[in-house]
Amino acid sequence: MGGTLRYNARVEKILVEKKRAVGIRLSDGSEYRGDEVISCADGATTIYKMLDGRFTNRTLDRLYRDLPLFTPLLCVSLGINRDMGTEPEMAVHYLDKPVTLEGRTQTGIGVKHYGRDPSMAPKGKALVEIMYPSDYTYWKELSADRNRYAAEKKKAADTVIGALEQIYPGISQDIEMTDVATPLTWERYTGNRNGTFEGWFINPKTMMVTIPKTLPGLKNFWMAGQWVQPG
Repeated sequence: MGGTLRYNARVEKILVEKKRAVGIRLSDGSEYRGDEVISCADGATTIYKMLDGRFTNRTLDRLYRDLPLFTPLLCVSLGINRDMGTEPEMAVHYLDKPVTLEGRTQTGIGVKHYGRDPSMAPKGKALVEIMYPSDYTYWKELSADRNRYAAEKKKAADTVIGALEQIYPGISQDIEMTDVATPLTWERYTGNRNGTFEGWFINPKTMMVTIPKTLPGLKNFWMAGQWVQPG
């Protein structure tokens, strides 16, 4: 269609002139103009940071202040020197010996295997991903001390690898790459408030909420994605 994708380009501001969205400014200061501006980013980041909170109302403010969010996740990704092509794409295994993460006992482990995508790992190797519900405040407090934060990430990885060892004996010897993403990682990379992996939590109350479909006073602007309606 003649478009250009820009990677590693963080949007800091949505440019507005005469109450019309006219483009964006990146963190490096460069600006791009357009007939329309569409944000699929975090709702709070878009409305209250990129647009400086200039185009909102009491209803939107209340929703972003009061509605509960999805619990964030801790994600451990592992590069494994082992052909796991026969493993299911996603499986949940119960553990003979439960493990403890962030002070909570986990009796099972969900393993996501990316074997169907040959670009995720070299031939004969595998990339797997294990995620658990996490606590944003827990990691936020730890981040005040970078050494403690890093140590806790390593502890989480070691715990997950230990759980995986119960399912695949000897697999820890085959692990070549370890990456741990905390709720703060999600927040840093995506802007998602509190690192939530989806938008507002779905419950009987939030399912009945109608999100306003316009930002008062702003034209030529669109929002898409998980913040335009709960669920």
